[in-house]
Amino acid sequence: MQAKQYYRSFYESFMQYDATNFWNSVFIAIRQDSEQYIVDNNLSFKVARDELNANKNRYLDVAPFDQCRVRLTPTEKNTTGYVNASPVVIAEAKRNYILCQGPIETTCGDFWQMIWENNVPLIVMLNRLIENNSWKCHDYYPMKGKDYETFENWHVKLIEEIDKGAFVHRKIELTNLSTQTTRIIQHVQYIEWPDFGVPPSTECFLEMMNYCIDLNNMPHSTEEPPVVVHCSAGIGRSGSFVFIDSILRMCELEHKMEGRIEEHVLRMRRSRYGLIQTPAQLRFAWLAIIDALGNKFGLSPTNLEEIKTAEEEEQSAESSTCQKKRELIEKMVEKSRLAEKSQQNGGNLWKISISVGTIAIVAGGLAYFFSYPRNSL
Repeated sequence: MQAKQYYRSFYESFMQYDATNFWNSVFIAIRQDSEQYIVDNNLSFKVARDELNANKNRYLDVAPFDQCRVRLTPTEKNTTGYVNASPVVIAEAKRNYILCQGPIETTCGDFWQMIWENNVPLIVMLNRLIENNSWKCHDYYPMKGKDYETFENWHVKLIEEIDKGAFVHRKIELTNLSTQTTRIIQHVQYIEWPDFGVPPSTECFLEMMNYCIDLNNMPHSTEEPPVVVHCSAGIGRSGSFVFIDSILRMCELEHKMEGRIEEHVLRMRRSRYGLIQTPAQLRFAWLAIIDALGNKFGLSPTNLEEIKTAEEEEQSAESSTCQKKRELIEKMVEKSRLAEKSQQNGGNLWKISISVGTIAIVAGGLAYFFSYPRNSL
């Protein structure tokens, strides 16, 4: 029933926002609240904007907070250990992510160092290398037809590449040249999400997301190694992916969600600035959650009334049962009072025993009543 309740709640809110064209207003409110949170908590970007690090950022206005950024071991080339990446931990979903920009030519080595030092098993890439005739990400992995690439201390070998239509799955062997040790990294690239836009359908996106989950490399606790998610800037498409995955994971865990679903975006934005860039991306993410729940549990808008009726019948049955418990307790109390009154001349000891019996009966009845289980959303 919990999944059905979530589905109904998400769907009804979605339809209300669509009917009133409320997505722009919701997005503006999220942006304003995010900016206020930055001011109230003195969040800063000093490290990202330092002259030693500024040229490592793809975009001047997209950077990690000083208070929440991935720190690399300093090297001869990267003396500050800076990388444009943010840890995003969502405890309620038991998920652990790193969101980052798509590497530029001079930060490919830093990117692979981050993968190695954080024991990352899976990279989710949500962009093409070139979009609208502009480079959105440097080719930090070997292209098909080329066996390997070397980036500073990191030897990157393409083991396998599988074309899945809307996405590509690569198996990569990463070698640390300093230690001559290797690891296998799974790499999934979704290619149907335009920059600042949305995918053509939720179906192909959810297929890709489920594929990532089926690889069994998504974290199941905040203590497990993170999955790295990136697009070009690491905030729009990447933020949408994390929003969808974490909400669905919370539904799976039957976590009680406090407040409205858009408040989850605000909590995510406390870890990385600007997550989910447009109202259209927020709407798509919301719709993807609805469709994913519908697919998994066989739900659709046409059976919303059935869900509502089932909930009402369950609540009615519970209310009826509770009423019967109350009536039973009242009868037990009245019976005890009558018995006590009829024996009022039977001596003090008798009175005491009857009074104790009354208390025991009432206490037992109340305990039974309050132990009756209740549903909570």
